[in-house]
Amino acid sequence: GVKVYAVDRMETAVRESDAISSAASKIKVPRFETDWFKPGAFLGISSDVYLTDDFWQTSRVVADNWKMHVEWREETLRLPEKERKFPLYEDLHKLIIDGRIQDSDIIEMGDIVNGSVEARERDEQPVTYITGGMGIEDSAWGYAVYQEAKAKGLGQKLKLWDKPLWF
Repeated sequence: GVKVYAVDRMETAVRESDAISSAASKIKVPRFETDWFKPGAFLGISSDVYLTDDFWQTSRVVADNWKMHVEWREETLRLPEKERKFPLYEDLHKLIIDGRIQDSDIIEMGDIVNGSVEARERDEQPVTYITGGMGIEDSAWGYAVYQEAKAKGLGQKLKLWDKPLWF
């Protein structure tokens, strides 16, 4: 029941979409222009993108776990300047460092889920959801891979210890 069609440019796809998801390698980081997005559009990103400062500043930025992103920034800032490379969302972190956005402006997804914060302040405000990946996602994926391998009779048992140390 969903209509899907190809377009020749990313700009066209973004302009015609209410929700956009971007996951790309560092080899070719996608660039999005502010005027490409419909009012109230949702942008989900799990890798670097180029967004204008204006878009970062006017969008409702929601994070999977903002404290994790802050820790990454603080770790990066402890490096010598010539070695600094933010793992994700460098433009956003630079806006925060420059005082143009505050850490408190970033909303936690959990706060939206539990109803303590609205996803957007007004209907036409874009929402940008940033993820960095969390251990629980890795654990869930690892368990699914394990179950699939077990069902197919793949792999071998690996004995790591005779008795767990924490019991």
